[in-house]
Amino acid sequence: MGYFLLYESMLDTVLYARDKWLTKDGILMPDRAILWLGGLEDEQYKKSILNFWDNVYDVKMTSIKKWSGFEPLIDVVKKHQVNTSHCAILDIDIKTVTVKELDFASKYEIRATRNDVIHGLVAWFDCYFSHGAESVRLSTSKF
Repeated sequence: MGYFLLYESMLDTVLYARDKWLTKDGILMPDRAILWLGGLEDEQYKKSILNFWDNVYDVKMTSIKKWSGFEPLIDVVKKHQVNTSHCAILDIDIKTVTVKELDFASKYEIRATRNDVIHGLVAWFDCYFSHGAESVRLSTSKF
């Protein structure tokens, strides 16, 4: 699985291997994945990312500031920084999903749980292994 579950298109490779080699009653592990979304507060991090462009090794690159907010960031978020409810935006049955279905849009609703600023969105995913002696969930979340 790639960052953000789908970033880097690594799941596409898993699906290719599944379609090529998995038998009809074969077991795929993990067999399910859920992508979650919430809001977060992190004024200090936001400033450090944006202010970086003010002076890059003595070169003023402020024109890049507005574009830097469009790039996904991969980092660790502390639980207390999540200041909204969270919701599932994609639930994947890995045994049946197609690559085309991974190009998705999703309506979602999150609600602020504190009276502070939402600086961005945070995403994490869970992978489920349902076919062992016990069902196992591996998560990239701190919840």
